[in-house]
Amino acid sequence: MLPLLVALLTASPAQAKKIQVPGLGLKVTIPEAEDPALPPPWKHSKGDSTSDIRLSMRNAAAFTDVAFMATAFQPNLEAVRPNLQPYLRKVIDEDLKYEAGELVSLDHEVLGQVLTLPLTVHDAFMEQDLWSELAVFAIESHGVIAMATSSMSPEMAHEQLAAALALLDVTRPPVPVADLPTGRIEAPAGYALDLPTGWRALTPLEARGLSTARIAGEGPFSGQLANLFIVDDSQLEGLVFQCEAMADATLEVVDPAKSPMAGENFLTYARVMLRGGRVRIASGVDELFVDSLSELPVHPKDDGRLEFIPLETRDAYLWRVKGTLFEEPAEAAFFYTTWDDVGLSCLSIAEAGEEGRLGTFDSAIRAASVVDGELHPAHLSMKARYVRWWFTSHPALQLYWLPLPLLLLGGVLLFRD
Repeated sequence: MLPLLVALLTASPAQAKKIQVPGLGLKVTIPEAEDPALPPPWKHSKGDSTSDIRLSMRNAAAFTDVAFMATAFQPNLEAVRPNLQPYLRKVIDEDLKYEAGELVSLDHEVLGQVLTLPLTVHDAFMEQDLWSELAVFAIESHGVIAMATSSMSPEMAHEQLAAALALLDVTRPPVPVADLPTGRIEAPAGYALDLPTGWRALTPLEARGLSTARIAGEGPFSGQLANLFIVDDSQLEGLVFQCEAMADATLEVVDPAKSPMAGENFLTYARVMLRGGRVRIASGVDELFVDSLSELPVHPKDDGRLEFIPLETRDAYLWRVKGTLFEEPAEAAFFYTTWDDVGLSCLSIAEAGEEGRLGTFDSAIRAASVVDGELHPAHLSMKARYVRWWFTSHPALQLYWLPLPLLLLGGVLLFRD
């Protein structure tokens, strides 16, 4: 009786442990086996916040694996719904042949709206059929993609996905769609944009996941966040355009028809910003080197089309050019303007078949403005001011020729005798 009493007093019920999904406001409760002599029903391994798979779970008894992945920003699930299958066609390995079932939207008691999609997958390399079920839901700053894959049956994949979702606890609920930054956006760097319907800016928390760069220098916007990221809320990933404000050095924005050199300077700068590299900016006796490391390097294949466009209180350049992105055809639109000591670059890149969004970018960027623009003039040298003010660029009709006849007349009068 004594050993039995000791066993009863010292035994404790199986305890579950909560683990944090790396980089996400999401926790998973991993249950322990009811019998300490048996392995737990779920084994798991964690990646990190940069991994494609943040958390992997395996139920060996059910021959099922569950993987948790994440997008870089919070999706609008209703807008994403019709684009989910085209997205999968882009990201699923070409060696895997799959057939998708019916896409279903359901209300989960913990996760809120969840999109689920069953998949039948044929792995040609392993020569076997697999059954998967996908679930997509939103948390703050991210979309979460959970995929259960079973080698037994589609019913098992469905059952184990539901079991895995039941283990989740959301610590950072999604921001209501109505509260996401849409419409008129005023960036901390001092400019404003009116975004079209369906596009939105990333929230500060989402943007910090991509860049924490701030404006340098000692101007009025020094220390403000340098980047603004714009996304299409009907997509799970990908930027539609990005703006970056820098105070390292600024170019003079002058009509290329009056100053071809100013236009060439901008085109040289824009080409380096597109493909990556280093550009030297000289101002008088001072010079500065600006480095660009592009994650999406576009290599221009022609001269493109350069426009000089008027904004509300200043002028800007807009260059559209065709090129290649990772050896595939692409097209880019590059915008540039300045105020105080800040130069603003905005870039949109479209792959083949997506060129239509460059037209939307064009319409939005032409309406860009500097907040309180009268108080923040563009930096221009005396020569640039003269070129903008004088009515013609013809070399024989420049104002600096005016003193010459006066000097000649004075010489004639002085030396007449």
